[in-house]
Amino acid sequence: MKKIVKSGLTVFIIATIGTLLLAWVYSFTNPKIEEQKILSIKNAIEEIFPNQTGFNEIPEYKNKVIENNINIITIYKVELKDGKEGFIIRATYSGYGGKVESLFGYQDQNCKGVYVLEHSETPGLGALITSKDFTDQFINKNLNDPFIVKQDVQAITGATISSRAISNTIKIIGKFYLENIYGGNK
Repeated sequence: MKKIVKSGLTVFIIATIGTLLLAWVYSFTNPKIEEQKILSIKNAIEEIFPNQTGFNEIPEYKNKVIENNINIITIYKVELKDGKEGFIIRATYSGYGGKVESLFGYQDQNCKGVYVLEHSETPGLGALITSKDFTDQFINKNLNDPFIVKQDVQAITGATISSRAISNTIKIIGKFYLENIYGGNK
């Protein structure tokens, strides 16, 4: 019995020390990770709206869950050089391999672009949702289009579920945008 208690105590001490070391390392790395994520978001907004002059967060839509468990993390109002405005919606949704986080750009009644920030899709297949060949098909696509894979959206070969996940999400968030931002309250 003493042997079991001694072994259990040893495992507990080692696990505690490991946990404390991991927490200590995390305290140094997490700010850098967040800094890189903010930089990625800024670069993605510039890619979707290259003629932007600045953007601001719209706080009233923060962390809003809509249809199909799509979580709108935040919405940015983007000021454009021509005096118009666009909107970037940062959201998470379910893909084939798990949670996907993307930025969706909208202006007037069109999708202006998509940028995938994080995903756990299958390497070489579903991971191609980040490729320009796939995402460029959504640029300037009218939100009244059906967004149906293999009809008006070309699927990634071998990754129909991932293709469908992003296509459906663009359509659902686009509907939310049209009802609440474009035609509703800004």
